[in-house]
Amino acid sequence: ILLSIIEITGQGFFSGDLGPGTVVGSAAFNLYVITAMCMMALPEGEGRKIDNLTTFFITSFHSLFAYLWMAISLLVISPDVVELWEALVTLGAMPWLTFWVWCADNNWFRKEQQVYPAEQELQPVHKNKDAGRTDGDDPRQPVQEEDATAERNSDTDVGMIKRTQSMREKNVNMIKHRHNALAQFIGGKSKSIPTHDEQQDERLRKAREDADAETELPVFQFEAENYAFLETVGQAMVKVTRGGKIDLSADVLFATADGSGVAGKAYEAKEEVLHFAAGQRDKTTAITVIHDKVWNDDKQFALQLSLPEGGVGKVGAIGKAVVTIIDMDGPGVFCWMEGAPHRFLSSDSKAHLVVERRRGCSGAVRVRVKTVEGTAREGVHFGKMDEEMVWDDGEAAKGLQVELKQFAQPESDEPLLFYVELAAVVNGKAEIGESRRAEVFVTWNAGSQLDGLDVLEDATWAEQFRQALSVGGGEGVEDAGTTDLVMHYLSITWKLLAAFIPPPYMAGGWATFWVALCMIGVVTAIIGDLASIFGCLVGLQDSVTAITIVALGTSLPDTFASVLAIRADDNADNAIGNVTGSNSINVFLGLGLPWTMAAIYWGAKSEPTEKWHAKYRDHPALYAKYKDTGAFVVLGGSLGFNTLVFTILTLFAFFLFGLRRYTVGYEIGGPKNVARLSACVFFMLWIVYILLSSLQVYHPNSFIEI
Repeated sequence: ILLSIIEITGQGFFSGDLGPGTVVGSAAFNLYVITAMCMMALPEGEGRKIDNLTTFFITSFHSLFAYLWMAISLLVISPDVVELWEALVTLGAMPWLTFWVWCADNNWFRKEQQVYPAEQELQPVHKNKDAGRTDGDDPRQPVQEEDATAERNSDTDVGMIKRTQSMREKNVNMIKHRHNALAQFIGGKSKSIPTHDEQQDERLRKAREDADAETELPVFQFEAENYAFLETVGQAMVKVTRGGKIDLSADVLFATADGSGVAGKAYEAKEEVLHFAAGQRDKTTAITVIHDKVWNDDKQFALQLSLPEGGVGKVGAIGKAVVTIIDMDGPGVFCWMEGAPHRFLSSDSKAHLVVERRRGCSGAVRVRVKTVEGTAREGVHFGKMDEEMVWDDGEAAKGLQVELKQFAQPESDEPLLFYVELAAVVNGKAEIGESRRAEVFVTWNAGSQLDGLDVLEDATWAEQFRQALSVGGGEGVEDAGTTDLVMHYLSITWKLLAAFIPPPYMAGGWATFWVALCMIGVVTAIIGDLASIFGCLVGLQDSVTAITIVALGTSLPDTFASVLAIRADDNADNAIGNVTGSNSINVFLGLGLPWTMAAIYWGAKSEPTEKWHAKYRDHPALYAKYKDTGAFVVLGGSLGFNTLVFTILTLFAFFLFGLRRYTVGYEIGGPKNVARLSACVFFMLWIVYILLSSLQVYHPNSFIEI
């Protein structure tokens, strides 16, 4: 982005080849090469699928639209000229995309909210006392809860909120993956990121490991032991997984069994044979949940797997599961979400809390919420709140924000405490639960929380220089290998320069931001000049240098980050979403901003300059049209061709994603031979793009005139 801005401003607002070429070239490298490397990064047979398909579809559509729009504006609407309105549309697409991704992230596109099986801390607290019962026990007996007081933790659609928060934490972790990738590359200090397996519940993890360890037979089991769905969900989706030997087709019998929920009243009974094709690792089946529109206690029923007659395989440790149907027809009981302490730092601007509406969510209700002082003082440590929360019919969980004040370091190191109280129900028959007050603790700190990343310890100038001069940031020096030492000394000059950046605690982090941005600009200007000089020395034109050397260099950090992400995460959202999102933003901001600046500059001039006349006199049609007024010229030849080639190859790449999801079950990874073949295909797409784009530059007469 800065390369495009610096190139245009440095050339007197004339368009160059390096910035736009790098945008398209890095997009091709991101989508084709990074995907190929992610295919090969996973262990044999392991796969990752895209969970948040809505966001993927939005970013994928906009990434295609971005490059199609660039081609259309340069080749069709106003050939070889970018008008101001075209530049503004390009730039305005960035907040447009951001808005729709935000909507997807907040589940605006889900008709029904559903509580998903997840890791232990996100699962419903409906625990089965008879979880260890044998196959001979009657599965139709109602499932008893372990503790009647632990009636539900995530049994409203707050489960969706927890899942969304978990997704956001993983998205933030993409920044950590990128940090670790750069740290490994230059021998710096890495951040600790727990892998998906480390976060798993031990019982579920062992069941999956045992299934994967089986080499002779396929092993069938449920994804989780407990599921919970709203009564209004309609179709409850349950996933059955297969481990062990997966290179053959096999069947498993899926059946429901009554508990406190009875078939025909709470749900529709189901018994079916699930067929797994060779290589297929999971299968999803739907259970119809009946909504009776009458208040009832939550109902439960059982799911069980067995082998059909003559079937090959065996049922794993999670061969039975319990489904809880959450009734939402009562007016509700309001209380604070349990399970997470409300602890914040003084550098945070808001305290985020979640209110649950349990035992139903029928009718519109208003609840008065207010803050109450403890050791923390109103107006000094937190902002006063005394307002009504408005709940719509069917709304089961709602977020709440309390303003936190910036304050001087207190004498005591103990956290300051204040309360947020659910004071009263203003209308309706809903009630306030026992947990009326939420305790909010605020701990003073000098630094910034950096949007959910680890707070930098001892983030002072002295510490920054110590880390810059030390291998691995001063940690684990004895474990440093030859590569770490070599990369450390190769990059030590840049690390020392970066150590001059003000620490994050200064000026609320803004000093860090602006100084770092300026230094990035300086480095970018140097890289731009070096790239042009190198291309000149070896006989490469700027447009070819941009799509190869510069594009590869700018994409390397994202390459390593995506490989780390695909290994550490349980899905492909970070690795692939990072590609489609950045490809869109590169065009919308990386071209939209400099194009807008240049279009305004030339639009403000009454007539073109002598340099403009000299530069475009050799383009008769263009010169004749704009010789009196001038215009911001972006010659669409190689750039337009590159964009069209990239768009066609990208459509094919998205087709491959869909084909893999339908046949293998994953966008990334899968069986060894399939993963290798997919990686080769994606890598060949990049080779085809480079060859066609380069040949068009050096042999333009051999290609169709666009």
